Amino acid sequence: MFFTTAFREQYWSKSDGWKYHDTCFCEWYGISCNVQLDWNGLSGPIPDEFTELIELKELNLNFNSLDKLPETIYELKQLERLEIGYCSLTSLPSTFGMLESLNYLDVESNKLEKFTR
Repeated sequence: MFFTTAFREQYWSKSDGWKYHDTCFCEWYGISCNVQLDWNGLSGPIPDEFTELIELKELNLNFNSLDKLPETIYELKQLERLEIGYCSLTSLPSTFGMLESLNYLDVESNKLEKFTR
């Protein structure tokens, strides 16, 4: 699975269900049809494949070491809440303003140099 490889699953605190492709992703640790992976030791860029979760409404990745968000983030058309605080991000993708359903954004304590919406 691309998530476990991209985010180096061997270092995760918990990863129940992530190894089994025959289970609904709503049954995986940290996901209840919303992704809650804050404080989970994730590192590196968020892979483009993350945006294949097109029904995603809430995404919490606070307190991880993330390099960047995918340019394809605009494909999360249902995304209403995005929490990416304390992730060491320096920029947001140019497509970020296309998140039309977004009504809550937490980017606290990142290293953002420029923010446009």
